[in-house]
Amino acid sequence: MNKKDIFGCFNHQRCFTQKKVTNILLFLSFIIFSSCSMTPAKKNIKYEFDIASKYNANSFKGHKPTRTKWWKKFNDEKLNKLIENVIKNNLDLKMALGNINILKAQYQISKVKKLPTVNASAGANVARAPIAGFSIDRTTGAMSKAYDSQINDNYSLQLGAMFEIDIFDKYGSLSRSALNNLKASQADYYKVYFLIISQTIMAYYDIKMIKQSINLNEDIIKSYKEELDIEKQKYEAGIGISFNVNSLEQIISSQKAQIEELKKQLKLRKYSLKILLGQYPKDDMIFEDNTKEVLNKLEDLSLGIPSDLLKNRFDIISAHKKLESAREMIGYKKADRFPSISLSAAIGYMNILDLSNFFDSDFITVSSGANINYTVFSYGSKKVAYEQAVEQYNLSLLNYKKTILNAFNEVEGILVKIDSLKKQKENIIESLNYSKKSLEEAKRRFIGGVGEYKTILDLTKSQFSLQINIINLEKGLILTYIDLYRALGKK
Repeated sequence: MNKKDIFGCFNHQRCFTQKKVTNILLFLSFIIFSSCSMTPAKKNIKYEFDIASKYNANSFKGHKPTRTKWWKKFNDEKLNKLIENVIKNNLDLKMALGNINILKAQYQISKVKKLPTVNASAGANVARAPIAGFSIDRTTGAMSKAYDSQINDNYSLQLGAMFEIDIFDKYGSLSRSALNNLKASQADYYKVYFLIISQTIMAYYDIKMIKQSINLNEDIIKSYKEELDIEKQKYEAGIGISFNVNSLEQIISSQKAQIEELKKQLKLRKYSLKILLGQYPKDDMIFEDNTKEVLNKLEDLSLGIPSDLLKNRFDIISAHKKLESAREMIGYKKADRFPSISLSAAIGYMNILDLSNFFDSDFITVSSGANINYTVFSYGSKKVAYEQAVEQYNLSLLNYKKTILNAFNEVEGILVKIDSLKKQKENIIESLNYSKKSLEEAKRRFIGGVGEYKTILDLTKSQFSLQINIINLEKGLILTYIDLYRALGKK
C-alpha cells in the first residue's frame, strides 16, 4: 500500500468518523440542555420566634460598629504582642487550619469528577506456540507428522478517554456541597480564632485582677495586724481579753489562706495562658497592674448593635453553609438513583515497534461508544441514602435556627449583665465615698480624744472590702465586654 492509498484510506475513515462524532455531539447537546438539577430550591426560612430589629440598651449608641481588630483598642502593646504569638503558635488554630486543608482537597476531588478521564496504556506480548507439520523420509518416501515452534510478538499503544454526562447535575451538587462544607470549615476556624483571642485577653486581665486582689488582701492583713498589736498591748496591760487576740489571729490566718488561694489561681491562670501559646505551662510571666485604666478605655467604646449585625457571627455563617451543603447533598443522592450515561473513545497502534508500518491504517485502532449504567437492585440502599440526606438537611435547618436563637440570647444576656454590673459598681463606689467620709470623721474624733482607734480600723477594713468588690466588678465588666465583642462576631 503506497502513501496515497494510506492517506486516502485515512480521509475515508475521517469522514466516516466525523459523521459519527457529529451525531454523538448532537446527542450530547440534547442531553445537556435537557438536564436538570435534583437539588431542592432554597426556601425562605421561617423562625418560630420574633427577632427585634435593634437591641434596646441605655448604655449603647445606635450606630453600626466596624469590624476591626478590636483588642487593639486596649492600647496595650504587650497584649497585642501576646495575641500575635497566640495566633502563630496555638495548637487549636493549627488543627482548624489542617481541617480546612482536608476539605479543600475534598472540594478539588469533587470538581474533578465532572471532567473526562484520560487513560494511556502500553503493552507487549511475546508468545511461543507449537506448529504441526509433516516430513517425508527421502529413503522410504514415508510421511510422518512433525512439530515446530514459532514465536509471535505483539506491541500496542493506546490512548482513551471517558466522560460521564452529568444529566441530573449529580456531580455539580456534590461539588457545591463540598464547597459549602469548606466555607463552613473556614467559618469554624474564625470562630475558634476569636474564641482563642477572647480567652487570651480574659486570661491576661484575669491575671492582673488576681494580682490586685493579692495586694489588697495583703493591705487588709496589715490593718488587722495593727489592730492585733493594740489588743495585745491592752491584754498585757490587764485591760484586754485573750478572746480578741485569738479572734484577730484567726482572722489573719484566714486572710493568709485567701492569699494562698489567690496565688494558686494566679499560677493556674498563667499556666492556661501558656497552653494558649502552645508552650509548656510554667510561672514565668510578669504583668503590670493597670487594670483600672484599661477598664475606662473599654467603657468609652461606642458599640452600636443592630440585630442584623449578628449575621457576621461565624457560628451562624458556619451553620448556614452546613445547611446549604446538606441541601446540595440531597440533589446528589437523588440523582444517584437514576441511570448514568458515559461516552468513551480510544485510539491506538498495533506493532508500534515496526516503524515501517507505523502510518499504515491497518495497524491503527479507533473505537468509540456510549454506555448506560443503572443499578437495577440495590436492596434499597440508595433510597435509604436519599432519605438520610433529607433528614440530615432537616437537622441542619434546626441547628441553623437554634444557632441564631442562641446568638440573640447570648447578646441579650450580655447586655443585661453589663447594665447590672455598671449599676452595682456605681452603688459600691457611692458606698465607698461615704465610707471615706466616715473614716475622716473617725480620725478627727480620735485625734480630739472622743473616738476609739478600733472604729478607724473597722472603717479601714470596710473600705478594703468595698475595694475588693470594685475589683471583682471591674473584672466582671472587662470579661463581659470581651464576651460582647466575641458574641457580635467582631474582628
